[in-house]
Amino acid sequence: MADSAITIASVVKSGGAGQILLIVTTSGGGGNECLPYMALQKVEIYASKTNNRATATKVGDTIGTFVHGNLGVSETWYYWFRAIDNNSPPLVGEWYPFSPTDGVVATTSNQVPPPNSVGTPQLQDGAATAQKIANLAVGSAHIQALAVKTGNIDNLQVTDAKVVTMSAAKLTAGVVTATITMTAPLINGGSLNGTRIRIQATDGTLVEPGITFNSTVAPNVSSVKINQTGANGEAAIYGTNLGTGPQSHGARFNSIPITGPAGGSALLGLPPASGGYAVFCESGTVGPFTGSHPGFISKNAPDIPLGSILVDLDVIDRRGVDDTVTSVALASKAMDPAAIGVLTRRHALDEASLHAVVDGSDVPPMKFDGAVSLQQRLGSGALALRKHREAWKQSKAKRADWAARFDGVVINGLGEGQVLVCGRGGDLALGDLACTSTMPGVGMRQPDFDLGGQSVQLVTNYTVARIREAVTFADPDEVKLVACIYLCG
Repeated sequence: MADSAITIASVVKSGGAGQILLIVTTSGGGGNECLPYMALQKVEIYASKTNNRATATKVGDTIGTFVHGNLGVSETWYYWFRAIDNNSPPLVGEWYPFSPTDGVVATTSNQVPPPNSVGTPQLQDGAATAQKIANLAVGSAHIQALAVKTGNIDNLQVTDAKVVTMSAAKLTAGVVTATITMTAPLINGGSLNGTRIRIQATDGTLVEPGITFNSTVAPNVSSVKINQTGANGEAAIYGTNLGTGPQSHGARFNSIPITGPAGGSALLGLPPASGGYAVFCESGTVGPFTGSHPGFISKNAPDIPLGSILVDLDVIDRRGVDDTVTSVALASKAMDPAAIGVLTRRHALDEASLHAVVDGSDVPPMKFDGAVSLQQRLGSGALALRKHREAWKQSKAKRADWAARFDGVVINGLGEGQVLVCGRGGDLALGDLACTSTMPGVGMRQPDFDLGGQSVQLVTNYTVARIREAVTFADPDEVKLVACIYLCG
């Protein structure tokens, strides 16, 4: 008795030159008619030259069409079939035909296959293997137009060695992944999608820009737009110029309209030969301009309103002559010369990002392997590298300590902005100077000086800002956020 409910409904046979075609139809086990494990997995085919199933051997499997090939001329065979389902272990269906001495009989033709007679019906799936097709045997004349589609090519099967010429007509769509030379005719519209595009002058003599965009764009459209995601990614645009000449800048940006006067022009990352500026205006100005300092404030400090005045406490670290960073606190006494500026942002410190405001030992030093001799180490500056390694270790430890103890703050010290002020120094007129007051973090009108009987205001070491609007106070402790020019430097 059969275990599987799948049965063989019919078998159509056809004898050909050197082969017999069998088309098997089953009943039951359809994809939507039963549970997955009851569905048809395959039909086993057994064959014998005698009408006796006991002498039959398995010649193959199918789910529909099967070709019994490599047979002789006028050769008769007897066949029996049984269905196998997807159960585990698989269940076997009833034999077809049921009688062991009443097999499906078929005979090959009495003709020998003529040359070029093998077509689609005679090729079982997978029968044409790589070993049976000589190199370059299949040429353009053997492939009908549009016959080779995406579904006919396995991933990675078309390699560089198998493509003689890559033309624009062959790159109308899809993705090209290969180490090849892409010339202008190959990229005409569409997209280049990939993880990396590297442009490199292999002979070291790039005489023109590596990438040039000449485009006419619609309003509010950019020629180049970069969108980057990832919590720990690098900068969206990262440029390094390894040149040593005076023109080896990191970047140059300028505005030169087709008609009318030229706009501004700025350089980023100037080389030492041109002053080593981070930003340099070749023409035009910087605006609007507000200059800010970095600072560290204790994590235990309470929330501080933006616009509050901060004062220096201690120097935390320094990087050359250009950069220092201090710990700061809320101003709390009148006319305090330690005032550094006005709070504009407070943020948690990330140990990995502190290189932006502290020493430059943010890159781990290189290592020598065991094959480098002592003489070579000394000759290559190994002693200096050892000192750098120690400095890097110390810097890493300091960063971790700072991130645990401090928040970062951004402090406005130059340019235009706003500041919190109160009425403890009286009302403010346009152009009055402001300094710290006894109200924590809040400024006031700076007291006048008496010069020969005339009251005047002078910029001093405790001046914080010059007020840009008239302000009146209903009470000495009333606090307002007012426009100003910062004078903390």
